[in-house]
Amino acid sequence: PKCELCPLNVGCLSYANHSWANYPGKKPKQTLPEKTAYFLLLQHGDRVWLEQRPAVGLWGGLFCFPQFSARVDLELWLQQRGLKGKRLEQLTAFRHTFSHFHLDIVPMWLSLDVAGSGMDEGAGLWYNLAQPPSVGLAAPVDRLLQQLAKQPLIQQNLYGDSAIDEELA
Repeated sequence: PKCELCPLNVGCLSYANHSWANYPGKKPKQTLPEKTAYFLLLQHGDRVWLEQRPAVGLWGGLFCFPQFSARVDLELWLQQRGLKGKRLEQLTAFRHTFSHFHLDIVPMWLSLDVAGSGMDEGAGLWYNLAQPPSVGLAAPVDRLLQQLAKQPLIQQNLYGDSAIDEELA
């Protein structure tokens, strides 16, 4: 700064103490709030269920896995639709950071015996992993879909040794 030219230098403590390099000070790093979301990965063969998000809001208009704020809500949703699979598996959680908050994502995978039962086809689509349709995807959804396409979860050790767990941890 050119303190000698400043009209306020007479009463300036920074100018008097020759400490102008300390100003302006850095803002303290803001702590971002944390939220948790449970993603439901419903898979039938090479197809995975995705729902289109509302046009306004987080990931507006993009296709995402059904999302829940608590595991109990996810399980209730499955029960209400009569969806049953071999076993609901919790995969390794990972963090996705937005400018204003951290989202801790807990992927829950379920292999369905019958696709489409209890699903509202108007609210979503069965995403074909072998021939992906051209639809907008949220970044964490795209990442999980790529992992499903590369290495089907049904053949993986779902307790921490799978490629999807290592890459998303």
